[in-house]
Amino acid sequence: MPRSERGRPSFERCRRFVSVSFIEGRHRRGAPQGCSEVHRLREETNRGFGFQPGSQRMEGQSEKIRGILKQAGITVPPVDVTKVAELFSIPVIPYPDFPEDISGTIVRLDDNGKAVIGINQKHAAVRQRFTVAHELGHYLCGHDDRTIVDDRLDKDSPKETEANRFAAELLMPRDLLVVDLKKGRFDIPALAQRYQVSEQAMSVRLLQSGLLKKF
Repeated sequence: MPRSERGRPSFERCRRFVSVSFIEGRHRRGAPQGCSEVHRLREETNRGFGFQPGSQRMEGQSEKIRGILKQAGITVPPVDVTKVAELFSIPVIPYPDFPEDISGTIVRLDDNGKAVIGINQKHAAVRQRFTVAHELGHYLCGHDDRTIVDDRLDKDSPKETEANRFAAELLMPRDLLVVDLKKGRFDIPALAQRYQVSEQAMSVRLLQSGLLKKF
């Protein structure tokens, strides 16, 4: 949940963890695109898929995420969130030193779209996946804070709600869920395992999407 940078030592500590490691190149995944190319791709995604920077509502979100998954070549679950991040040249860095109450962070390294995501390595794999998707939500929904740290504070803020909704849509795409439900796959634990999310996340997604009423 986003916190202001001013007067938050732990916030700066998280930022340094991510920024320093990225700059030193210890966690680079090949040569990233140039800053201008990253900025261009992000702007085209916002325009092409309808993301409106600063908007607290994402109308037709399924359609937008469908476009992202198509770009990434993802057609079956589980969604490879690291691959989606790589589409925007955003490295994902696991950190063992994050406090337990911090799930992750996204740090913007410049004004041209270059960013890096840090996640809490101590958290369960499904939680790490949701964190990556959540941070991508902040990025693609135009939450332009220089640094966002996700902890237990401000969890009900509009930006956090929007990022959570994005994460759920990305990890559990409507189209893929429809295919599974049509095949009679209604078991929550089995679906959660198939999509590599928590059972709670799957339950909430099915309820909020209204899909259960249709099958």
